Amino acid sequence: DVERSRGLGDVYKRQLLDIGCGVGHYACVLHRYFPGIHYVGTDVSRYMVEIASQIAPFARFYVREFFKNDLSHADAVMASSSMEYTEDPVRAMRFLLNGPQKFTILHRLHLTPGETAPVLESTYCDKKEPKTHWNGDDVLQIVKDAGAEVLFSSIWSNREMMTMVVANAH
Repeated sequence: DVERSRGLGDVYKRQLLDIGCGVGHYACVLHRYFPGIHYVGTDVSRYMVEIASQIAPFARFYVREFFKNDLSHADAVMASSSMEYTEDPVRAMRFLLNGPQKFTILHRLHLTPGETAPVLESTYCDKKEPKTHWNGDDVLQIVKDAGAEVLFSSIWSNREMMTMVVANAH
């Protein structure tokens, strides 16, 4: 009923864009439960995209910078620990929440009780850079400012990460 009421309809025929797909493990998980879903993954690392293409040959993968993604062909866009590595993570979140897709999945947001801010250097594909940790109230305010609606939110049991599914405003 939730799927129908939110306009998702038959999830098997939908396209998901996964920005920051890494080695494509979410493509495999989604393919297992929703074999007809059209999965497109992008990542800044050519190495990760090459591995993803081997692990999940049923999906499509591209090397692409975060803000170079075209959101117009997706029904849902997922960012799993990828906004945090951009030069402006708040802008990245707004980019997703103001996109034309119906849904945004903010996955594996690292939480902090303090201010949303970059923390010590983190490594992704041997590239050291700061990674942002989010204050949960800041995330909710960004969602509200975008006119979007939180459909589902879960703070993981260790209280250090959050997943949120959002209906974008249109």
